[in-house]
Amino acid sequence: MKDFVSAVIVAGGSGTRAKVNVPKQFYEILNKPVLYYTVKKFCDCKQIDEIILVVPCDYLVYTSDFVKKLGLSKVTKITIGGKTRQESVLNGLGEADEKCTFVAVHDGARPFIDADTIKNCIEDAKKHNGAAVGKKCVDTLKKADENLIISQTVNREEIWQINTPQIFKKDILLNAHLRAKNEGIDATDDCALLERMGYKIKITPTEKNNLKITTHDDIKYMEAFLNGIKNW
Repeated sequence: MKDFVSAVIVAGGSGTRAKVNVPKQFYEILNKPVLYYTVKKFCDCKQIDEIILVVPCDYLVYTSDFVKKLGLSKVTKITIGGKTRQESVLNGLGEADEKCTFVAVHDGARPFIDADTIKNCIEDAKKHNGAAVGKKCVDTLKKADENLIISQTVNREEIWQINTPQIFKKDILLNAHLRAKNEGIDATDDCALLERMGYKIKITPTEKNNLKITTHDDIKYMEAFLNGIKNW
């Protein structure tokens, strides 16, 4: 039986560091919000069966309008985000189709993800308990004290930058979130919730750009990129 894969795209943040007058994921470039470009990549991935968007309450109508207008047909639900990213993911999980067997959690402000990387991550998740897209660290890493005095050089051969999507069996991910909620645990990503339960998560390596739009410079970079590839 074919697995049913739901994507939960979390876009509930305020994005104040981007220094624009709307949350960064709703900033429009070429008359389309950043979130559109992210969602489009998941629509283009054949292995994704449905998409659930988690957005701020004030942007429910706006999101619904652009989803319909721009033909993002795999979007089945749009729900309200929580106070934290973790709460937002749990809200999204609650909207997944009852047929869902795997969930791909992705940041709405990561529009540079591509369909092939999503596909590879899904395949890794099916072979393991879960998988997360990551990039090998190429910079020299240092530990420093509170006065910014270097105390140690970290072995970068063991270091990976993990981002999203992060993909897991739905029942395992839901259980991890409910357990964390009951125990008052708030993690920075979904992998951490499964790690604390003893699960081993596979890294799906990529060399491709998977930038998270965070600062104003990131927005300017995306504008320049899109103006060079106007059919993106």
